[in-house]
Amino acid sequence: MAYLKERLYEHGDYLTDLLLGELRKRKLKDTGDLEDSIEYKVSVDVRNRPLLSISFLSYGRAIEIRWYKSKNRVKHETEVRQNLWKLQNKKSKNAQWYTRTVMGSINRLISHIATDFSEEEKSRLKRAFERQTA
Repeated sequence: MAYLKERLYEHGDYLTDLLLGELRKRKLKDTGDLEDSIEYKVSVDVRNRPLLSISFLSYGRAIEIRWYKSKNRVKHETEVRQNLWKLQNKKSKNAQWYTRTVMGSINRLISHIATDFSEEEKSRLKRAFERQTA
């Protein structure tokens, strides 16, 4: 469990950096409050399994959902004609900053957990536990 918690802390750091990079890359910054609110914590669930939680202001997720719905919405002809001038003069920002980033990082986490748990890592963790109990 200690190994998994350690990997989740590392992944939390990695994921936080990725999310901040996506916000900056897509220029979704207005006041900076969303960037400042991104944080993670590692805890255990009711079955004593390690759990990584990412939190940020809720409007950050709403930005992405609104963008996705607007791209997939079927518009009536009159609405299209009325808003045509808006579409011609304004490009829509791609606001998919969260889902693709988080889902894309899961394979990296799985790979690290599966391949990095070597005999050397086991003995390092064993020594750390022995130091804690001594």
